[in-house]
Amino acid sequence: MAMSSRIKYGVPAIFELAKEYGNKPVHSKLIAQRTNVPAKYLEQIVTIFLNAGLLESIRGAKGGFLLAKPPSQIRLIDVFTALEGKLIAEPCPEHREHSPNCPDCVYRQFIQQINDAVSSKLAKTTLQDLVDKAAKQ
Repeated sequence: MAMSSRIKYGVPAIFELAKEYGNKPVHSKLIAQRTNVPAKYLEQIVTIFLNAGLLESIRGAKGGFLLAKPPSQIRLIDVFTALEGKLIAEPCPEHREHSPNCPDCVYRQFIQQINDAVSSKLAKTTLQDLVDKAAKQ
C-alpha cells in the first residue's frame, strides 16, 4: 500500500516531537535533520498540525514546536486525518462513476474492510505507544 508524502514525512516529524515531549521546544531545522524531511515541506506539515491543534508554536530564540497535548492523548488516526482527511475506499475500477453508492460492489466492500481495519488500528494507537515501543528497541 502506497503512502502519500504527507504521511511519509508528517508521521516521523510528529513522532520526533512526541519523543521530546516534556522538554524544551524543538526547532524545525532540528526536526528536519532528524527525520530527513525537506525543510520547505516540513513547514507545510507543521502548518497542517498547528491548524489541527496537534502542535503549538513557541516564538523567539529558544522557540520551536511542541505537542499541544501529551502523546498519550494523540491517536494516529488524528495525525492521519489531519494530514490526509478521512480515509475513504477507492472506487471500483470497473464502476468508478457509481461505486461509492453501489453497495453490491464486491471490490468496494473489500477495500472498505481494509480501510476499516486500518482506521481501527490507527484509532487504537497513540504517539505514546510508538514512543514506548521505540524506547524498548
